Amino acid sequence: MRGYNKGKAMRRTHQNDQAGMVAIIITMIMIFVITLIVLGFAEVTRRNQREALDTQLASQAYYAAETGVNDVVSYIRHTGPIGSPNTGCSNGTVLPRDLRTDHSVATTCIMVDPNPNSLVVDTINPSTDNVVWDVKNSSDAAFSTLTFKWSPDPSSSGACGSGATTYPKPTAWNCQYGLLRVDLVPAGTPLDAVSLTNANKTFYLKPGSANTSNPLTLGGAAAYQVGCRPGNPNPGLCTVNINVSGSEYYMRLTSQYATVKNLVLTATQATGPAKFSNGQIVVDSTGRAQDQVKRIRVRIPLGQSSSLPVFGLQSATTICKNLGVGITTPANPSPLYDKQACSSIW
Repeated sequence: MRGYNKGKAMRRTHQNDQAGMVAIIITMIMIFVITLIVLGFAEVTRRNQREALDTQLASQAYYAAETGVNDVVSYIRHTGPIGSPNTGCSNGTVLPRDLRTDHSVATTCIMVDPNPNSLVVDTINPSTDNVVWDVKNSSDAAFSTLTFKWSPDPSSSGACGSGATTYPKPTAWNCQYGLLRVDLVPAGTPLDAVSLTNANKTFYLKPGSANTSNPLTLGGAAAYQVGCRPGNPNPGLCTVNINVSGSEYYMRLTSQYATVKNLVLTATQATGPAKFSNGQIVVDSTGRAQDQVKRIRVRIPLGQSSSLPVFGLQSATTICKNLGVGITTPANPSPLYDKQACSSIW
């Protein structure tokens, strides 16, 4: 009996030892799982902090790049135009600079091209925007051609008509391309009314199915009404060439019916492509904030204006004006000469 109890006690002790081992294993597994969960949350937190820091640094780098552009604008405003192109990061005038004393934020590179090979405007809204450029050849040689290219207005739709000299009412216009009006005055023209009237040339570049592969010229009548065929020669673009012979023109651009989008002006001279001065400059600026880098490329207009009124008076209906000569009195309610002059838009 005594031996039986001893063996039973030994078996009970062995069973208790196995139960303790299972508890240790379960505890270790739980610790491992909890450790993985904590590490996972720590990694998520670290990643969120890094993303927030990267966003902050990216904004600082972008603003540093914008600072470089503003430095160029300030230099031009207070010192004058930048003469020669700068293809390096500094030309000795507008310099990159540190924006913090610890050198963590800086404008690292500023490149300026005062003589771009094109002049660009994003939008010309009908009857409200008025873009004015001083179109001057940087080499002072005579231009051979001026080329205008613009894109359709996504908010408009419909096929363009075939009549280059047919101008419907605005409500009847169903073409997705705006009509571009180009006014050209040669530089050096005397500023009296007669000289300006005789020198001014106006082109109404109306989109349509007409093929205008032959360039227009400045000779002949003062106004040209032509069609440009979208998709020829560049798909999706309306393209028109104008033959010219001067080295500098004052140009005004307006649109009718629909918005002229992404207008690009290029030019050629006798030796090939021409570059412009006095119209726009291109600034390429790079900013850095620690390991984040941002680079922006912008065009700064020189003398371009969209605030000038397109017309002194504009109306969608008939405009009438009473002309009278003499004194109106109760006894004589009508002047000695009374005439009504009306001008109809359509």
